Amino acid sequence: MAMTRSKIADIKQQLNKPLVKGEKWYLVDRKWFDQWKKYVNLDGQDESDTQEIYNPGPLDNSSILGKSGNLKPKLSEKEDYEVVPESVWNYFNQTFGRMPKQEPISRQVIDVGKDKEWLQLEIYPIDVELEHINNKNKQLPVTREFSRNSTLADVLNGFRLIYTIKTTTPVKIFEKESNGKLREITESQSSTLNDLCLSSGTKLSIQTANPDGSFPRIDARLTSSSNSVIALPSSHAEKTTGLTTSQMASSRTYGINADASGSKGYQPGLCGLSNLGNTCFMNSILQSLSNIPPLTLYFLEKRYLEEINEDNPLGNHGEIARAYADLIRTIWSGQHSSYSPRQFKIQVGRFAPQFSNYLQHDSQELLTFLLDGLHEDLNRIKEKPYIELKDSDDRDDEIVAQEAWENYRKRNDSIIVDLFHGLLKSTVICPKCSKVSVTFDPFCTLSLPLPAKKEKTVEVYLVKEDPSQRPMRHRFAVPKAGNVRDLLEVVSKQNGVPVNELVVTEVCNSKFIKVYGPEDSIFSMTDRDTIYVYQLPCKIDDPSYYKICVYNREKKSTYGLLSPFGLPFIMGIKKSEATVNRLYEGVVKKMQRYFKNLDPKDKLWEDMVLLESSYIKKEELIDESENINEPMETEDTSQPGSSQNGEVEEAVKYPFCINRINSIASAVIGPLPDNDKLIDFNEDSFYISCDWTPSIRNICYDAEEAEKTVDVPNSTKGAIKRSSMYLKECLELYTTVEKLGADDAWYCPQCKEHQQATKKFDIWSLPDVLVIQLKRFSYNRYSRDKLDIFVEFPLRDLEMNPYVVQKGYRQSIYDLVCVSNHYGGLGSGHYTAYAKNKDDKRWYSFDDSSVSPVSSEDQVITKAGYVLFYVRRDPDSSHFNRPGITDVVSSSKIESEDEENSMDQC
Repeated sequence: MAMTRSKIADIKQQLNKPLVKGEKWYLVDRKWFDQWKKYVNLDGQDESDTQEIYNPGPLDNSSILGKSGNLKPKLSEKEDYEVVPESVWNYFNQTFGRMPKQEPISRQVIDVGKDKEWLQLEIYPIDVELEHINNKNKQLPVTREFSRNSTLADVLNGFRLIYTIKTTTPVKIFEKESNGKLREITESQSSTLNDLCLSSGTKLSIQTANPDGSFPRIDARLTSSSNSVIALPSSHAEKTTGLTTSQMASSRTYGINADASGSKGYQPGLCGLSNLGNTCFMNSILQSLSNIPPLTLYFLEKRYLEEINEDNPLGNHGEIARAYADLIRTIWSGQHSSYSPRQFKIQVGRFAPQFSNYLQHDSQELLTFLLDGLHEDLNRIKEKPYIELKDSDDRDDEIVAQEAWENYRKRNDSIIVDLFHGLLKSTVICPKCSKVSVTFDPFCTLSLPLPAKKEKTVEVYLVKEDPSQRPMRHRFAVPKAGNVRDLLEVVSKQNGVPVNELVVTEVCNSKFIKVYGPEDSIFSMTDRDTIYVYQLPCKIDDPSYYKICVYNREKKSTYGLLSPFGLPFIMGIKKSEATVNRLYEGVVKKMQRYFKNLDPKDKLWEDMVLLESSYIKKEELIDESENINEPMETEDTSQPGSSQNGEVEEAVKYPFCINRINSIASAVIGPLPDNDKLIDFNEDSFYISCDWTPSIRNICYDAEEAEKTVDVPNSTKGAIKRSSMYLKECLELYTTVEKLGADDAWYCPQCKEHQQATKKFDIWSLPDVLVIQLKRFSYNRYSRDKLDIFVEFPLRDLEMNPYVVQKGYRQSIYDLVCVSNHYGGLGSGHYTAYAKNKDDKRWYSFDDSSVSPVSSEDQVITKAGYVLFYVRRDPDSSHFNRPGITDVVSSSKIESEDEENSMDQC
């Protein structure tokens, strides 16, 4: 499509415009959007490419909409959909239109920041279930959708409208917890659902007062012992939900919510954390940090109070430190078996709005924020001096490293630095002038790479030429850097079909989105693409055959568009035999498994005639007298049509009408010749549609059979896969030399230009608490991937000296104390934690609100291990020289020695 450069530039500018609070943006199916980009050449690709670029057709969001017409859950931007501003949406709608019965998917820009503006597009509003607990009419609960910026007053108004409650009637609002208990909400009506940390699926109950103003008594077994859900700062204390100030004050506690049972006597530290809605990532990290003995005792002993730095411009006014301290005191109080960390999440959301929503996040990203937030809140340096950085200038590493560490400590001094920070040496060498640059930088986490997958598993459906066979579902392992030819060879070998008869396609919404060429990259296929491979009756490049892509379409209204349905397919027909009649016969043959013809006497033939007449001009119709006496079963080759009196022609033999269409099934692009004449098209391949009426389709098209497939087991057998590796191999990989990519080029101060230099990391010094992240997640423009390789990490005796380059560095042996685990895939995974209790020295499993002992410590080592927390056996920090901590460190040493002795005895 020809578009002026100015128009393309204007659209690009609109797509990249910043969010503005209150504006509407629209969701668009990513595959449709990508096809539109190609069609208008938005990215300015080489237009000499001979590959045909098709009109994207009407905007079709069916792949991101559920059966009810609502947005499907857990979709990802850039992967499932794109967002466009209203101006671009209007352009799409006016230029291409949209599919019938599809409403625009608009979303509003909201501000979820607290102390500073943080704009987000609210893709998924909150679904809240509302219930009237003393409703005399016994009305069932009702679910309503609210924005995260909706206030408690908005929810209250919703209650009053649904249950016809007068505005003068006093009410109380409760949250129904997962255990069925009711917890009263006493916060300001101006508090938003985001302030209250309420997520989708929240159940709220309203209780109305008696005529005398009193409230009916609720069974104590149905209420939590603490009324307060959230304790917000006093600045929020405005008009309440009907309670007096004294009532509100008496029921409020800051930062501590009692366990549902209200009982005491639980073992300190073994307190589960409630999942507030996709907050397992947060719970996993909190339970891990809670079991770092010196850090926990620092907060339990309230030493943090002397070091809170409220004036640090890089900090959080001490609020993150206070919220974390409250949480730790609750976990280790011994009064709760589980606890709802709402107040902590609210404080995190205030200063890191990216975590204020209820989407799944990376636990390591939260850990990074939390350690940095605690450090700045507890930084003992009140005024940070300006320090000018110096180049190494070929000075000794010991001098440069000492200088770097001292400079860092002049600006950063906290318990987090004391426990978690080490020093890395980075060596960069210019490939042009051989300039060597050495820098030393602090680190808090070692992010270790895992071996990249050399193979990619692709799920494909093979449709053989034999129409009686169902599509065969395979999972093939192919080279990740390979092309479609590699996939074709695997399919051919596995199924015994000639490789030059196979066509690879991507199918979406009953249409071909892409037909792959043999040299196309496998890398561009994502996990969510539906790949079909079709076998033809001829070679792909055989010029004596037409290759025909066939869609099924259904006309749902008299004037509406025809909507594709079912699985499209590809068929081949000899050009010397390619009449329209043979086309009909070939289509019926290919669909024979799920197709049955209509009874010739069925009245529904009249519907078919009406459908055909909408495409065929009256003068093109055959004369009704030509075949009036021929029975329908004869091999009549005349063009289907209708008589002027509406009676069905004897010539109509098929319950659908074939038309030549464009690739996206949106328009008929030309008539077909008479049935007995050869098709004479210039191209070797084209698209046709079989157009049905709904009534005939329901009778003649077996949708259930058409969708059935056959699973082929062990398709990936023979693929070379590494099942496990050792942690030391990850450490060795971390310290190997790598060449920087073009996007990460280094600016050489000597060459005065960017270079793809070589870079190498080395460990110079280690912290007492060593945090290791296994980089399981990878992201690129085509897909997101998780590396599920099993990394075997030691429970104790992790010797780090071989990876330290500082000469004469002290012995550093580490023992594991906690693990943050990630199970499942991206977007739908689950986080848990294993941790060693500092008091009884036993390992426990933490899975949200559930805590259970681990029967064998070997169970801690799993392929789900993601973030590992190790403690040095002979720590430097004075924070370890406290009662209860020395025992933890020494116990690991004793256990290790016992193991060695037992092995010696063996």
